[in-house]
Formats: sequence, structure tokens, C-alpha cells
Amino acid sequence: MKDNISSSRTDKKRNGTSVVVIAVLLIALIGSAVGFSYFGYKYIDGKFKLIQQDVEENLASVLNEIQSINTNNIKSMEESLNQMILEMEELKKVVSDADKSVTSTSAAQQSLTDKIQNLEKQLKDLQKGMELLKDAIR
Repeated sequence: MKDNISSSRTDKKRNGTSVVVIAVLLIALIGSAVGFSYFGYKYIDGKFKLIQQDVEENLASVLNEIQSINTNNIKSMEESLNQMILEMEELKKVVSDADKSVTSTSAAQQSLTDKIQNLEKQLKDLQKGMELLKDAIR
């Protein structure tokens, strides 16, 4: 009977000890899972911030490049526009001089008039294109 009592006390101690060990292991496991989750979140968050920063830098670089290209295109169009204005003024002078000095055929006058109208149309198209580029830069 003494063996039964001492064995039941030993069993109770073992059962109590094993419950404590299981509880400690369970708490350690849950703590580890929470810790890994937290540090995983922090790691991923840091990576996303680096990626976002890289994307923003690349975007700024591309936008600057586009603005530079647009500025160059506008300068080129302005030069073309100025050249066309000079050509139109020259043609008007030639037509005026031709009208004053020589009576020319109607075909020659029509040709010059057509060329002037064509240049005026090109001038208007270039002006519209410049306005579009200027608006795009803003």
C-alpha cells in the first residue's frame, strides 16, 4: 500500500511537471512565432521602402529626361518657326516686287500664292505643336 501511495505521488509530480514543461514549451513556441512574424514584417517593410525609394528616384530621372527632350524639341521648333517666318517675309517681298516691276503670268502668281499659303499652314501647325509641347512641360 505504501508503494501505491508513493507511486501515485510520483505520478502526480510527473504529471504536474510534464504539464509545466508543455506549457513552457507552448509559450516559447508562440513567442518564437510572434517574434519571427514581427521581424519578417519589419524585413519586408524595409525592402518595400527601398523599392519605393528606387522607383521614385527612377521616375524623377525619367521625368527630368523627358523635360530636357521637350525643351530641346521646343527650341528646335522655334528655330524652324522663325526660319519659316523669314521665308514667308522674303516670299511676300518677292511677290510684292514682282507685282511692282513685272507683270507676271497668273500661273506664276498662283504658284507663289499657293506656296505662301502652304507655308502659312505649316507655320500654324508648328505653332500648335509648340503650344502642345509647352502645355506638356507644365
